[in-house]
Amino acid sequence: MNRKILWASVIVLMQVSRLTIDLHQINTLAIPNEQTKKEFNLYNEESLSLACLSSESCLEADSARTIYYNLYGSEIKRTTGEQHTNILLLTHSRNGDHCLEKGYYLVDPGMDLIDSIRKAYQESDKGQREYFFAVGHGGWISPVLSGDHEYIPAALIADVRNQLRERNDSILLAIHTHPLLKDEFDQVMRPGNAFPSRADTIKKLGRFEFILGYVYDAPRMEPNSVMNTGQVGTYRPLIGIYSGGETIDTISLRDLEKLIGKLNAKNNRVSRK
Repeated sequence: MNRKILWASVIVLMQVSRLTIDLHQINTLAIPNEQTKKEFNLYNEESLSLACLSSESCLEADSARTIYYNLYGSEIKRTTGEQHTNILLLTHSRNGDHCLEKGYYLVDPGMDLIDSIRKAYQESDKGQREYFFAVGHGGWISPVLSGDHEYIPAALIADVRNQLRERNDSILLAIHTHPLLKDEFDQVMRPGNAFPSRADTIKKLGRFEFILGYVYDAPRMEPNSVMNTGQVGTYRPLIGIYSGGETIDTISLRDLEKLIGKLNAKNNRVSRK
């Protein structure tokens, strides 16, 4: 009798153990571990991003576009296209139609242009003579070359044209300086302004041209202040934009540098997408 009770107890214990194992397996399947939860959440996030691709608003945000800016850095308009492009219209006007029709704009201008402009200013002031360089339709920038004291020799211009021609290119933008002419005491005798001379307007070298000149900023005078004595003004780099006899606009070197830097930052953000 005792043996029968003992065997019955063993059988009951085995069944209870099997039931416990089955319940543990069921619980393991029903409640995911932390890794499973994490993967599930990631999958949901990816699903949301994939769903965004089918949304018209998302497609519009990610589609390639051409954006037109004026010299204030304000967006004038945008159109869809095959790639992201920033077009800088050479006007402060909100209406850029005239510049578009005439071709007075730069496509994706880079900081290399600013570097060459700065070099031309520096060399021109140091050498007290005009300097010249050009930008081709294909974006190639010529070396910054020394001209004469008050003009750019025809041979120098021809040399730049030949360099561009060797690259199957031609001049889009011609740039020359009007230096600050100084005396032996480093005093400005004649400031180079940012407007074309009569000789500049006669020969049209590119579709449009820059003159790297200056504008005079008068000193700030405080009313009834003894500090006004001895105050002198400064000459600030100003770029004149013209084409033949047509004056297009002007912009300070500082503003142009900030603007092109802004456009390049936008391009970098787009390229990382």
